Amino acid sequence: MMTKNLFIGLLFLVTVFLSVFASIKREEANHQKLQAIENQILALENHEKAKWEEQKATEAVARAFIASRKAEELQAQLDNCK
Repeated sequence: MMTKNLFIGLLFLVTVFLSVFASIKREEANHQKLQAIENQILALENHEKAKWEEQKATEAVARAFIASRKAEELQAQLDNCK
């Protein structure tokens, strides 16, 4: 009878330990899930920022091309006046 009670007590302690362990692991998993969501949001924000920067760079290239063409035209006019 005493062995049976000792065995039941041991099973109870193991059950409590496993429950606590599972709870800790569940919290860790929830924390990692939250971090993954935050990282996904950050990645989307960075993607949008990169698209905006690409658009600005494309506009800058276009302005530089126009300025270069204008400079060539002005140089040609200056050469014609000489």
